Amino acid sequence: MVTTLRIARAEFLQFRRSGVLVLVGLVLTALIATSAVVAWRAERAYEAERRRYAGDVAAHWAAQPDRHPHRVAHYGYLLFRPRSPLAFFDAGVTAQTGSALFLEAHRQNSLNFAEASQADAPIRFGALTMALVLQLLVPLVLLLAAAGSVARERDEGTLAMIRAQGVSWPAIIGGKTLALTAMAVALAAPAALVAGVLLGRAGTAQWTADAWQRLAALAGVHVLYFAACAGAGVVISALSRTRRDATLTLVGTWLVLWVVVPRVVPVAGDVARPLPTRAQFEAEVERRVRALGDSHDPTDENFAAFRAQTLASHGVQRVEDLPVNYNGVVMIEGERLSSEAYQDFRGVLDAIVADHARVAAAAGWVSPYVAMRLASMTLAGADPSAVLHFERAAEDYRYRLVQHLNQLHTEVVRLEDDRYAATVGATEAPTRKRIAATHWDEAPVFAYDPPALSTSAAAGWTPFAALTVWTGGLLLVAGRLRPRTF
Repeated sequence: MVTTLRIARAEFLQFRRSGVLVLVGLVLTALIATSAVVAWRAERAYEAERRRYAGDVAAHWAAQPDRHPHRVAHYGYLLFRPRSPLAFFDAGVTAQTGSALFLEAHRQNSLNFAEASQADAPIRFGALTMALVLQLLVPLVLLLAAAGSVARERDEGTLAMIRAQGVSWPAIIGGKTLALTAMAVALAAPAALVAGVLLGRAGTAQWTADAWQRLAALAGVHVLYFAACAGAGVVISALSRTRRDATLTLVGTWLVLWVVVPRVVPVAGDVARPLPTRAQFEAEVERRVRALGDSHDPTDENFAAFRAQTLASHGVQRVEDLPVNYNGVVMIEGERLSSEAYQDFRGVLDAIVADHARVAAAAGWVSPYVAMRLASMTLAGADPSAVLHFERAAEDYRYRLVQHLNQLHTEVVRLEDDRYAATVGATEAPTRKRIAATHWDEAPVFAYDPPALSTSAAAGWTPFAALTVWTGGLLLVAGRLRPRTF
């Protein structure tokens, strides 16, 4: 162990003396700092706008005049998706998913106003973030530095001298792997410092224990990732005849595993099981809802059995004799059925998305970069499952809000008053019974709690396992190598 540490120290000092690596380190530090500040400012601006618009929507909701409750249900409500406080570090799928969700009766809309659909090409294909620099560029520098770790010693003839002094192969390879990992950590240290400072300035609303735990987990996973990259570089350098061969092999490896594979995986998943377009999805949901009948028409034939059951349960013969407004009862039942129809087809869609996620997770066993990207998005709270978690919470709220209004329709509006009637002015449209605006203050309030770190990690554990296997496997191979000395 002492010998391994001495070799690691000597290798690290050589890295420090390399003017090229120092220059590269300064460039990477500048990229990290620039991307962090730009992304942080953008996230802060988004959060400020989200809070402002959310306040405006709440104010407009409360300022509604006396209305029929079903009119209010169609007036709807807007929710704005909060982003993870670590989205400035890794934006994940943030730019590709929407930010606003309109809630209304009988319909379950999807998120709208995705940045990628409204921005220029760089946003659509991925903006420069801290995660991109650390996970794509730092490994390239690491692999290029690793190319000469063993091959250089062999070319210069110093490897035979080291071996002649009784230094074991595990000590040589382990020391060089440790030195390369330390170099990568040194290059990434500015990122950890900047992320900590920016997270601390995010405000008490986002400065939570979970956010700090996620940041600590990100730091640990990156060390594991750098160790895997260092191990791969040392193994290839040890097996190559010359430093030139090692460099070509490692650059080729980086191109395949870091560039090609991540581009092929999404295409492969979509070809195997394509996702329906938004238009196809909404058309299928609309078809299923129409098959259920028209809940706006209490005499609809599809609701005949429900009407008979409702009358029988109250022991009356006519809907006029019910103690509640039958029109509202039908609205409650219609909303329940339409929500079930949506959820049934949404389950099919979620299954396709889950298949795509499994394909991506399987690719993590082939490419450490894919595994790292998935793990990073999960820990940053910017992965597809985080978006899905918000959509499910929003749908639960939409259903409770609409059914609350339907309950007002049932209990507050009398059946004999629940019809369109001409208003005073001949040019005005007919209206329905209105109830006091004070009822809008009784509506449920949306409160969103994002998933905790333990929940996110448990749901997406495969990338973490792949990274661990990659690191452990490469270090095990590195420790057992017995390459030629000359």
